[in-house]
Amino acid sequence: MKPHAPLIHPVSGRSTAAAALACTTLALTSIGCAPRQEVAPAEECFDANVELVALGDAQYTRATARTRQVDSIMRDYLDGNNAPPGCAVGVVVDNEIELLKGYGLADLATNTPYTHATMQGVGSVSKTITALAIMKLVEQGHLSLDDRVNQHLDFPHFNLLEVTVRDLLGHTSGLPTWPDWEPALDTEQELIGLYPSLDHPGINPRLVQQAYNATALQALPNGSGRYSNAGYSLLGAVIDAVTHAPNFPGRRGYEAYTWWNVGLKEGVITGPTMISLCLDTYWREDDIRNLATGYDTDGVTAYPNLVNPDGGPGGWRGPAGGWAMTIGDLTRLMIGIHTHRFVSPELRAEMMAPDILPPSGAHRFGLGVWKLDNLGRPSFMHGGNIDGFTARYTFWPDEEVGVALMCNRRDAGRFRQLTNDIAARFLADDGIADAAPAADAQPAQTLPAARVVEAVLAQAAGGADTGGLLSTAQGQRILEHLQARNLGSAITIAESLLPRLERNAAEPSPLSGSLEEAP
Repeated sequence: MKPHAPLIHPVSGRSTAAAALACTTLALTSIGCAPRQEVAPAEECFDANVELVALGDAQYTRATARTRQVDSIMRDYLDGNNAPPGCAVGVVVDNEIELLKGYGLADLATNTPYTHATMQGVGSVSKTITALAIMKLVEQGHLSLDDRVNQHLDFPHFNLLEVTVRDLLGHTSGLPTWPDWEPALDTEQELIGLYPSLDHPGINPRLVQQAYNATALQALPNGSGRYSNAGYSLLGAVIDAVTHAPNFPGRRGYEAYTWWNVGLKEGVITGPTMISLCLDTYWREDDIRNLATGYDTDGVTAYPNLVNPDGGPGGWRGPAGGWAMTIGDLTRLMIGIHTHRFVSPELRAEMMAPDILPPSGAHRFGLGVWKLDNLGRPSFMHGGNIDGFTARYTFWPDEEVGVALMCNRRDAGRFRQLTNDIAARFLADDGIADAAPAADAQPAQTLPAARVVEAVLAQAAGGADTGGLLSTAQGQRILEHLQARNLGSAITIAESLLPRLERNAAEPSPLSGSLEEAP
């Protein structure tokens, strides 16, 4: 794991232990820890975010009668021919997480297990995340679904004069699946030539848009759509451009805005958030904690770490397919859509309303989601496949049951059937009572300990009143371990402080007040 460089506080310009600790460990203070793509793109992927997600999600790895059935289904799947080396499963029942569990191997060469804490790319599931970020901008009044794209992207020769944001979201723009690149602007080096001060300008979608000038629209029959990665990359450019407007009040840039407004939506890291979200590009392969290795269709050949696997400037695929996350975050994504955690009920209804028919297939396009009648019930879902990774979430809103899957093989095969095999155990009342956890099951780790760590960080950064934790020997030891990035040791010490802090165990994170976006 490549260590992070210390951060300089972007307001004061000072490099302080407290500011660097708070930023590099949790990226959570409201003043100066907003991710900044242009300045330090490698520092968007915070190790401790992944570790804190794993800490909270460990409680969902417990064994019950029904989850043991999932174990059996996954063992059969991974024992089959041409199976992925490893997978993770998330199950939701009654809008609550029932199970998060990994199976098999995240990396064959090192024999690393695939666990609930493993990160991997989720491919086109990223389109749902981009759609939610667009909806947040609509909710905040910064754009409209019926805005023409060229109102925000100032390239008049690009053939988008009548295309709207809604068209891009619903795949009705007529854009092809992939952009047709300008011959003189189809590599990262050529883009760097335009922006020599930036190491990886492709991570900023608005800087890539001029490379699409050769892309032509095609007419589509009314009520039909054509799946377009190019369209969602342009949505990322819209987000990037809107958030870089001179007077924009919130986090700037596609990745930073999306992370703060979708990933950290609830404002409490131990809440129903998706804080491990990180754009996975070739130059971050050594910078993402617990990142699985992706494999080709044979399940044994590691997928190459290519700069431009689909042509074009490196990093351009982010809004259409570039996010990585844990199975817990993927599971919280589908819960949050259904329970309006990300956007208002009205905008969530807009996402679900369209019934746009693709050229083939049983599903229909919504805005950032697909709709499918599955197991005799309506569901919404999205799948993804990228760089040796496959992912899918499926949610049955009437039953409030969902299944999320991630595997580290390109085109992992029969994902719909695997989803349905698992979901069938939870959609019907099968009469199986939950058993007590198995004797060998690891005990769940408690979230209050994580809140103690947050409190120490808050006080170290000069934040909220936390009851003098830093004045105690345990508080000082927690801080020392955090400075050394030993999160596990910090949590262990924090647990010893819980008895004296029991009265505050149910309180929100002491940092929650600093996480609100500017109005």
